[in-house]
Amino acid sequence: KSLRTAKSSRTLRVPKLAESFRWAHYAVRRLCQQEGKSLLAQRMRAKRGFQLASCFSGMGTFELSAECVAAAVKKQLGVDLSLEPGPACDFDPRCRQALEAEPHVDSVFSDVLNLLPEKTEEWVKKGAVVKVCLSTSSVVAALGAAKVRGSLEDRVDALFDQKGRLKVDMGKAKKEWTLRGLARMSSGDVQAAKGCLVRLARGSQGFSEAFEFVRLHTYEELRKRIFDQRCVPKLRSTWRCTKSGQELPVHSGDLTAGGSPCTDFSRMGLQRGLGGPTTAAMLTWVRQVRDCMPVLAVHENVVDFPSEEFDAFLGHKYDMQSVVLDPRSFGWPVARRRRYTVLLLRGRAKLLRPLEEIVEAIGRDFKELGLSGQDLFCAPRAKRKELSKTDERFLRDYKRLGYLKRPNVIVDLSQDARRRARKSPLDGSCPTITRSSNRLWAQKKGRILSESERLLAQGMPVTPWAAAAAGVKQRKFDHFCDGALSSFAGNAMQASCIGVVVLWLLAYAEVSGGRRSAAKIRKSRADPVKASGKRARASREEEAPAPKLARTAGAGDVSSKSRRLARLLERAAVYDTNKEAVAPYKALVKSAVRAAEGLVEKGWPKSNLPRQVEAAAFARHPVTGKWRANHPAIHKRKLTKLLGKVRPRGIGA
Repeated sequence: KSLRTAKSSRTLRVPKLAESFRWAHYAVRRLCQQEGKSLLAQRMRAKRGFQLASCFSGMGTFELSAECVAAAVKKQLGVDLSLEPGPACDFDPRCRQALEAEPHVDSVFSDVLNLLPEKTEEWVKKGAVVKVCLSTSSVVAALGAAKVRGSLEDRVDALFDQKGRLKVDMGKAKKEWTLRGLARMSSGDVQAAKGCLVRLARGSQGFSEAFEFVRLHTYEELRKRIFDQRCVPKLRSTWRCTKSGQELPVHSGDLTAGGSPCTDFSRMGLQRGLGGPTTAAMLTWVRQVRDCMPVLAVHENVVDFPSEEFDAFLGHKYDMQSVVLDPRSFGWPVARRRRYTVLLLRGRAKLLRPLEEIVEAIGRDFKELGLSGQDLFCAPRAKRKELSKTDERFLRDYKRLGYLKRPNVIVDLSQDARRRARKSPLDGSCPTITRSSNRLWAQKKGRILSESERLLAQGMPVTPWAAAAAGVKQRKFDHFCDGALSSFAGNAMQASCIGVVVLWLLAYAEVSGGRRSAAKIRKSRADPVKASGKRARASREEEAPAPKLARTAGAGDVSSKSRRLARLLERAAVYDTNKEAVAPYKALVKSAVRAAEGLVEKGWPKSNLPRQVEAAAFARHPVTGKWRANHPAIHKRKLTKLLGKVRPRGIGA
């Protein structure tokens, strides 16, 4: 296997890992063998133009996986999915910077909590203030539990972390609570409160003293506040895009994905569950899904995530299916078991084949490809990291405990082997990549896994051979530091796992009523044809420039804005490529196309229909053929009048 470069005639050796990047092509071929090529192509054509959206987007793995699936479908079936780019959001500014370069992302937003009203957002971020009365015995007990030596002042300071949160329980004050000050003081003074704790520990402050602590809101409090129609009647309708700096409408596309933070549910963390600090963001995403009502939604988290909680919020609107997937089941030598939950809008979408059959249908073991965790060390010019003294000590502990006896083992030098040893499973794959596991050592290679290799392990094509194998554009992260790349790889979804879920939905999700018949989705896209309100119409007529005509001499000369419009009209047999199209009336034309398709199915003659629909949709006089610059709402009324009382799908919105 070789890859010949354009600049040089020498042949470069392609790593064995390139076969793993062909996961989408292999999965499509397997589905063709099971369902038939013609039937699968027909189902894919029905999903043309689906708009993607994501939340907790990271470095854009969901958009990348959808691009890989689209490339495989086009090559294997000859169907161009034409997936439309959509919004993405992430709290980390480095992730937003990476998302701005992603081709399938048209707008980038920040924290999902910004969708909440200002008062509710401030209430969530500030937390709840609790007054606690502490005595000398409770402070002394906390100092004994901390087991810290030094002066009394240093021991009291050691009870709190850098953010002022308690490390141990102190009387009625619980761990993770933040010290605010004394209750008898109007303004919070943390240093004065710590001085009072020192005096209490010495027994010179009397019997007790009242303190103020700030704690996180409980799950029940967050649930009642975020989903209460009185407190939060609706989420914000616009969102500030960090890419363009403009206020853009909020929507969730047709297929949305969200990988909420897993730190509260991971077995390696504090396991705070639904009482952790990331619960508010997860509930806000659920509220957004409930309000925007995308046809399909996918949620990703660790195996222990309680996905049944979605049923309490979305059970009346969505059907839910869940499955646990691992990259090792799709040809990748890296362990990362995650739970994927699929939500299907009830009455609009249904799954023709259960999600739990996905591994049996398109899975393949990485051992069949002759791969192991050592094949992840594939960068020929990887920067060799020098081992620190701590790394050398941990490596000696791994060796002394017998973890390095296997030749293909990979150990995590960021973890102490005496407390929590992290090593390769028995199958020889790489252990799960997390944010903290940036010191993965391969005994056989004698070096640490580099940042670019960590991204490759997550399915990100950061090298030319990986991009060529996947059939997509190469992703470049050269301007990011090692810490940012380590965070990207640790927080990202594995591309093959989320990708096969996307492929499964495209192949087996039967969507009825068109792709965008949900009223809330259409209103959120700020289409001038769909906008309502006399004041908004009047201001738009004053400020909006005259519509620009896309001059087209043939199908190949259609502009980029009108290219999809031309394809839709050709499918409905109502478009002549020698005539001109108006891009601003795109949404109205789509409605006209659906109306034409529905009327043809009802037996209307095709000869008279194209001229009528074209006259109403394109604002062209049916006799003179001249263009008219009236308001689009007039053309919509004319279209309804021309079509009579018959209203197929897409017209009565």
